[in-house]
Amino acid sequence: MRQKIDEETVAYVSKLSQLELTAEEKRAAAADMEECLTMMDILSGLDTRDGEELLLYDNDQNVLREDERVGSDMADSLLRCAPLAEDGLIPVPKTV
Repeated sequence: MRQKIDEETVAYVSKLSQLELTAEEKRAAAADMEECLTMMDILSGLDTRDGEELLLYDNDQNVLREDERVGSDMADSLLRCAPLAEDGLIPVPKTV
């Protein structure tokens, strides 16, 4: 028998994932996780020994198009929205 998902388990998982959850969110997450584990229990109980192996093949090929340069008149309008623009460029602070 597996361990039941409780709020303590959810608190541990949320700490590992660096999520801050309210008490209501913890209860909802516990219920969601419990439902997932219940579904896994159901699937684990199925007898698949005589089942046919299922393989999925995707014969579709990615159809790529040639890149095409298209003119745009948006540069001027974008530069007008910038707080500061110099020589057609927007200066930004140096980051390392």
